[in-house]
Amino acid sequence: MKMCPTCTTNNVDDAAKCERCGYVFPVPKRTYNYPKDIITHSEDHSPSMRAKAAMILGVTGMISVFFVVFCAPIPGIIAILLGNRELKALKKAPYSSKGETYANIGVWGGWISTTIGLLMIGLGTTVTFWFYNWFKETFIY
Repeated sequence: MKMCPTCTTNNVDDAAKCERCGYVFPVPKRTYNYPKDIITHSEDHSPSMRAKAAMILGVTGMISVFFVVFCAPIPGIIAILLGNRELKALKKAPYSSKGETYANIGVWGGWISTTIGLLMIGLGTTVTFWFYNWFKETFIY
């Protein structure tokens, strides 16, 4: 119950003015106290070069896996190493999350490109040996 300061009449809690004298109750200003989010309110600095390099190498490895089979695992492995190094550095600085997304993209992109590249190398080697043996049996003997 809200009590009117002028006539001391009890009013309902959500009343805008007093029922008896018409006194207008002041509207309290709401203050919002949200907890500080670590991710959105982190330190103001850009992602590290290691995180950016890991992301670029991971994406480059995924794109190049279809064009250059033998070179695809190389940037992928470098992306995995750089991304993991950056993620370890970010764990030591708990309030700094800048670059974590880049590092994760680099690590996962590196794993994907390395796996696909190695599978394609294995497939290419198998097909090459099969074709070589077929050619040898068909035309040489």
